[in-house]
Amino acid sequence: MPLFATSSLPALMHKLIDILAYFVVAPFRPGRKAVLAAVNDARLALGRAPVTSVPTGARYKTGSCPLAVCLDGIVGVDAVCFFQESKALVVAEAWQTPIRRVDENRFVVDLPPCLQHFVRDFDLGGFRKLDSAIGSASNAKRNTPIKSVAKSEVRQLAT
Repeated sequence: MPLFATSSLPALMHKLIDILAYFVVAPFRPGRKAVLAAVNDARLALGRAPVTSVPTGARYKTGSCPLAVCLDGIVGVDAVCFFQESKALVVAEAWQTPIRRVDENRFVVDLPPCLQHFVRDFDLGGFRKLDSAIGSASNAKRNTPIKSVAKSEVRQLAT
């Protein structure tokens, strides 16, 4: 959809702000390798297969952002919430970050700094290729399920 094919001035302003935010956060974005390494540390701790790429997700949606998709948790700007204490404990240990008990069924683990930056930048539109709302034909192949890889391949990804 062309930039100016919007139906209202507020929609146009929203698109312009997204574009501006994309370029403003670009120099400060965490690297792909750092984000993948942190995500895969948590996935391995949870007994899940590592991923080769960060999946698409929805901006400002705590249950469907790329990290929530990867970790099966509720992701906020600074932390991820799990509903099982065992999951929260192993992820906190893998990331070496604090864990807090919110109530009997909710456990919050602080995100490592690179993932905090990733979540903020993703919500600001800094990772447009990962935004499932864009939905262009060029992104159709990105909306496929997460591809898991063998542990031996993770070492190759990190280099």
